[in-house]
Amino acid sequence: MRREITTIIFSKNRPCQLELLLRSLNLDNLNVIYTSDGYFEKGYEIVKKEYPLVNFVKQGDFKEDVLSLLGDYTMFLCDDDVMIGDFNINCIEFDEFVNNEDIICLNLRMSRDYDYDFLKNRKVAIPEFDEGKWEWSKCKGDWRCPMSATSQIYRAEDISPTLERYNFHCPNSMEIFLKTHKPKKALMIGFKKGKIINIPANQVQDKFINKNGGVSIEELNDKFLSGLRIDLESIKKIKTRSYFLLTEYKWT
Repeated sequence: MRREITTIIFSKNRPCQLELLLRSLNLDNLNVIYTSDGYFEKGYEIVKKEYPLVNFVKQGDFKEDVLSLLGDYTMFLCDDDVMIGDFNINCIEFDEFVNNEDIICLNLRMSRDYDYDFLKNRKVAIPEFDEGKWEWSKCKGDWRCPMSATSQIYRAEDISPTLERYNFHCPNSMEIFLKTHKPKKALMIGFKKGKIINIPANQVQDKFINKNGGVSIEELNDKFLSGLRIDLESIKKIKTRSYFLLTEYKWT
């Protein structure tokens, strides 16, 4: 396999948040599968012009769109994710992932001081690490999530059979199939400090209820169209005990 990571970003009605994510990323080979109601289309046209090197795919058949973009190593992201730390493909963590078949994924979202489960509102134990690796089946919370629709790098051979076999129509249903058909690999590997966080400001689908901040996507779109942009540096400075971060956006 080539040492190249394909990043696939899922976006719906969030051009403002998508722009923040793209601005934060220091990765190559970026692809965006997006869908939008008419009110948000102008925002996406602006994002396309500002990021001409990104491959934008207007969503058709979601499963076929995903399969057409998979690379030898693939990471999925959601448009409300934000990269807060640099990632280099030549790092020792990626080397270990590539060369150790017992590792199911390289996780970019967890930090070794994350001891809080945002979704269940409770403290969780931080696992024991062996050179950045941990046994996910012995953990709780996000530490026990080896298959996710965001912020983890996978080998094509580990996810392609599931994605080809089952019918999925959105990132949430795709994630369900990945979680219920995990490769039999005991380890995850990550970094001392997380590289990506998620800001659950709002929800854009109605089939899976998510804990979020209730920020209006229409309001964000209006500000984006007026020329405002969400401030990235203020987000990077916030300390959190979880991969999820509820915060009020600042603007530039």
